[in-house]
Amino acid sequence: MLRQSRCRPVVPLCINRIEYQLKVQPERHCKMAALQAVRIHRNKEGRQYELILDAAMLQALLEILIRQGLHNRT
Repeated sequence: MLRQSRCRPVVPLCINRIEYQLKVQPERHCKMAALQAVRIHRNKEGRQYELILDAAMLQALLEILIRQGLHNRT
């Protein structure tokens, strides 16, 4: 699930058949920061990446990631 990219973990997420990649950074005191998120569009030419700039969307993706991690631990 977790892939290293230049010392930053890259996490693939698939939500409602939409692919995302979320770059995260572990912080102190069991916190995590979302550094960047992209939506991946696949077509005949290959992949196209759309940078997500909306803070609410970044927060939602990070929350989904955390909840999936907690769900997988139980």
